[in-house]
Amino acid sequence: LTSLWSMVKKYNACVGQEEYSKVPKKIRVTLGPIAGMSSSTLDYKIENSDQNFDNTSVKPVLGASFNFSVPTISEKLSLQVVVLYAPNYFEGSTQDDPMVPGVSTSEIWLDVKHVKIPVLARYTYPKGVIRPYINIGPVINLVASQENEMTTTSTFGGSSRTNTKPFLEDDGFLTLSGGVAAGLGISYPVFNKPLSLEARYEIND
Repeated sequence: LTSLWSMVKKYNACVGQEEYSKVPKKIRVTLGPIAGMSSSTLDYKIENSDQNFDNTSVKPVLGASFNFSVPTISEKLSLQVVVLYAPNYFEGSTQDDPMVPGVSTSEIWLDVKHVKIPVLARYTYPKGVIRPYINIGPVINLVASQENEMTTTSTFGGSSRTNTKPFLEDDGFLTLSGGVAAGLGISYPVFNKPLSLEARYEIND
């Protein structure tokens, strides 16, 4: 294409016509659906003591991606804005020192559904049928809904008592939080449309 453009330029110079120039492309926006699986872990602090929830939440994730690029500036760099629906369910427990009289054991569960909005800078290798890429950027987490509960069983001597209450009150739950994500993936054309497979790591509060 470059050699053809050079020939046209020389011809126009000889015959005195205006020089041919390529029409610059505007911002290109690509929209696509997202489906995947999320594996999440959760930890928390009680009186400055780190605690871990017992299980890992493995749930489906659905959403859509919007890719913004300016081909006249770079075919490699783009901005990837993603909207994801991501549910999670965790269980955990705490227990007093069994050597101290009057032991309390608490069982906790937390069911939270997030709307995640990663805003990622993407670098795509521009050559080849299979094109690797990397993503990195901030993530906004919005809580769509949440439920949580803590059941505490207190034992002293031969008697026990059970009490159930929220683990986190409404004013103690983060409805808006932030984090950072990074991903590594490949893009492959299927029916002239790019199909991407990506592994992504995210950490947030």
